[in-house]
Amino acid sequence: MATEYPAGLTPSLKYRAQRVLAGGPGTFSKSGTRYPEGLVPQALVLGEGAYVWGDDGRKYLDTVAALGPILLGHAHPIVNKAIRAQSSRGTSFSLMHPLEVEVAELLCDVLPCAEMVRWCRNGTDATHMAIRVARAFTGKRHAIYCGYHGGGSDSYGITTDRSAGILDCLAPYNHQTRWNDLSRVPFHAYDDLAIVMVEVPSMPWGTPDETVRTTLEMYREMAHAHGAVFVLDEIVTWPRYSLAGAQGLYGVIPDLAAVSKAIANGLPLAALVGQRHYMERLNHGDIFASYTFAGETTALAAAKAVITTLRDTDGLENLQRQGQALGDGLQTLFGKYALPVTLLGNYARMAVRWQDVPGKATALELRTLWMAEMARRGILAGTGVIFPMCIYTGIEVQKILVAAEETCDLIAIALNEGKVQEIMPCSVIEDVLSVR
Repeated sequence: MATEYPAGLTPSLKYRAQRVLAGGPGTFSKSGTRYPEGLVPQALVLGEGAYVWGDDGRKYLDTVAALGPILLGHAHPIVNKAIRAQSSRGTSFSLMHPLEVEVAELLCDVLPCAEMVRWCRNGTDATHMAIRVARAFTGKRHAIYCGYHGGGSDSYGITTDRSAGILDCLAPYNHQTRWNDLSRVPFHAYDDLAIVMVEVPSMPWGTPDETVRTTLEMYREMAHAHGAVFVLDEIVTWPRYSLAGAQGLYGVIPDLAAVSKAIANGLPLAALVGQRHYMERLNHGDIFASYTFAGETTALAAAKAVITTLRDTDGLENLQRQGQALGDGLQTLFGKYALPVTLLGNYARMAVRWQDVPGKATALELRTLWMAEMARRGILAGTGVIFPMCIYTGIEVQKILVAAEETCDLIAIALNEGKVQEIMPCSVIEDVLSVR
């Protein structure tokens, strides 16, 4: 780690940002209103391994992982070497680069559904390309969604509560559902159904794989029964769950899949992958799916390094060991202190979901207190989601659990004495983005 701390970031950064960043940072979840003000840094300026350094000069163990993309750890030496080597040879070109083919071949080798690949830049690009391909392939219009699939006009923005500026005429063709619940879908939609897109949710800790598998199979069978394309949104799950993704882990192979997030360990890259007879619809020339930076070579070089590193090392096996130990430890603590909180997810991705305690505290107050007290103890905790990294060791897991136990004890006492608001060290965070 560099011994000198980068200068130049001052307490005025927040106000400078408000003047020039419309709507705040480029990702809603990085908004300052989503973190306890004054107890976490305004910005993160350095990252190495499992740790980050803030503009407050403090070092934090990172459990947020840039909202999931950092899988191998910050500034991973193999990935960095690949980026440096490629950047010295050029980054963007006017014709195809060999890396586009090489990395596509790697994806086809590891992902069961992948026979062809279309590169793009972020997860929303990939999921919405899937919608266009499915509608073009089937000649149908209606779509069923389960989960969060990014924001864009193709899905009418219905997966979040932010749809201003999107034409209302698209709404009748898009239907958001909850996991294993199709009650919101009108009967007539099934006669004109183009796509069923599903994201594997964070289930209660300890949920058997078979439970998830059965529901995924239900969605796939329902899609095919109505002549629709079944799409698995693997933006978060691949390659965190396995090199074969959630589709490999649960044994449910989709027609198409969208991947992004951890594909390049923090560099922007995404892809739509899938079975040939669906993907070849992109060869017809009537679907506009074109992205200037989709073939940017440093991200592709990083992706190649990520896939080969995961293939050739025990990183994912270590992630499973350490993530399981962390989740089991948190589950034990929440039970020990009888807290109004539920742990969701699995070893690769878990969520800490607080509940209202009428007359004593709201879920947002408890979430704020949890994040604030974890930050005091050197743990950067997000608004609810924990993304373990492949390089976590027992040391990192223990640091998180020690901080969590101290925080749980504090919250339990405050709830028992009705003093949550009294001890709140900052303003309550806001729920900036709600998923429907």
